[in-house]
Amino acid sequence: MIAIRQVTIEDAEAYLNLRGQLDHETKFMMLEPGERQITIEQERERLTALLATDNSMVFLAENDGEPIGFLWANGGMFRRSHHNAHLVIGIRAAFTNQGIGTRLFQTCEAWARERGLHERAVSDDVPESTPEHAYLQALLLALVLFLWTPPHFWSLAIACRADYAAAGVPMLPVVKGDTVAARAIFGHIVLLVAASLAPALFSAGPVYLGGALIGGTLFLAFGWRLTRSPDRRSAIRCFHASLAQLSILLFAAMADGVLGG
Repeated sequence: MIAIRQVTIEDAEAYLNLRGQLDHETKFMMLEPGERQITIEQERERLTALLATDNSMVFLAENDGEPIGFLWANGGMFRRSHHNAHLVIGIRAAFTNQGIGTRLFQTCEAWARERGLHERAVSDDVPESTPEHAYLQALLLALVLFLWTPPHFWSLAIACRADYAAAGVPMLPVVKGDTVAARAIFGHIVLLVAASLAPALFSAGPVYLGGALIGGTLFLAFGWRLTRSPDRRSAIRCFHASLAQLSILLFAAMADGVLGG
């Protein structure tokens, strides 16, 4: 069971070991593996000094008593910066995407309000929260939106083909026919679902994966039905499935960001 609490002087050895483990799991913080040359006694002295202040604190996340993450709020040293705190967070790789980071920040936020701290800057020592993963996930979601657009509008175009033809708009069903358009829709849906599942290979968590699977399966089912019966009724259902798929996926992505920590 995960518990969040404030550090004590007796945590010096465990806290030092935790940061040493994180040095080996991430390359986005200052110290490299083996570079942290601090003794337990020195760490105990640092914690003693930290706990003597009113604007600095370390919060530990424990799994059955074993530290697996921390958030260090380092308050400003001078009167004009006393209300500021620089935050450093670290979570073991095996415990990311479980809401631990969110709980650490919530605990720190409540503590900071009690002390009038209202400006905080953040550094992270969380292996899975790398800039490369964030950029790649953003690109994949952009690709999802790109692949979603054709089957969404082509489904509507099959349902309203006569209107598009009368207006002289060269939509795919008008130019190539409903059967060809239905096959193209299903092909795009397959690519769309594959792209929507890809973020789960990087930093997206189980909530996102569940949403991608549910929405993707729904869209695939109605897309397949459209290829078997490319008529107005099937096209309208596929069009509505496209709206449901995107809504489920985006909601899951937002929920995953909130719950994943």
